Amino acid sequence: MIVGYYFDGDNGDHVQWQQHDVYRDACRIIILGCYDHVKTATVLLSCPWPSEWLPNVECYDHRTIPVSHDLLAAVWRYKTNCGEPDLFWRHNALFTRGWPYQAMDGWLYWLRDEIKSWSEEPELIRAVMTIIANQNNEVGYEAEERLARLLRQRFSSVPWRTALGKS
Repeated sequence: MIVGYYFDGDNGDHVQWQQHDVYRDACRIIILGCYDHVKTATVLLSCPWPSEWLPNVECYDHRTIPVSHDLLAAVWRYKTNCGEPDLFWRHNALFTRGWPYQAMDGWLYWLRDEIKSWSEEPELIRAVMTIIANQNNEVGYEAEERLARLLRQRFSSVPWRTALGKS
């Protein structure tokens, strides 16, 4: 994860460093969540696993999805106003552990739900699976760019910094 400012008002450096500390957990949620979507689809449709994707995603290069991870992390910060984490989390009854654990529990919980909702936008799943099947080659790089673009579009209400692009 690259700690930086992704949207206007993104001033939660301490939250970003906490997200950095659970980066691998978040990557697993994204990748395995997309894998589960495909696995479910193959079972429901009684069809074989798509030949262009790996049937096993346990071995992946975490450097293939950092931009998308960072965009999702920024969306969560934006939605939860983590610029002021102590005010937001101090009285949240959903979490029983203290800060920063409760914030990271919330981040990973939100991420799981977000990935589950991708069944409604399967192009996001296709992009992740294409990235994993084409790690560190041109097809994978194009899928990484496509996924980042799709996420910025999905969350167009976030005031993304101009340097990130909006298309």
